[in-house]
This record gives sequence, C-alpha cells and structure tokens, in this order.
Amino acid sequence: MDNETAKHLWALRKVNGVLIQGLRTAISVREKEEELTPERRKSLLML
Repeated sequence: MDNETAKHLWALRKVNGVLIQGLRTAISVREKEEELTPERRKSLLML
C-alpha cells in the first residue's frame, strides 16, 4: 500500500470515529431529553 492510500485510509478512520461519537452523543441527548432545560435542549439542537 502506498503512502497516499495509507493517509486516505487513516483520514477515513478518523472521520468514522468522529461520526460514531456524534451518534453516541445524539443517543445520550435523546435518552436524557426530559432532564434537560428547554434552553439546553435548544442549544444542543443548534450545534
């Protein structure tokens, strides 16, 4: 595997990690939605 391919694959791995973390955060927010103040809920939706 050449260096450019390795760089591309590593970048994709990082992107996938960030996307997974975003999904985990979204699930956590949905599970705790009732506990959040309306202002906090709105600020999280605006991100």
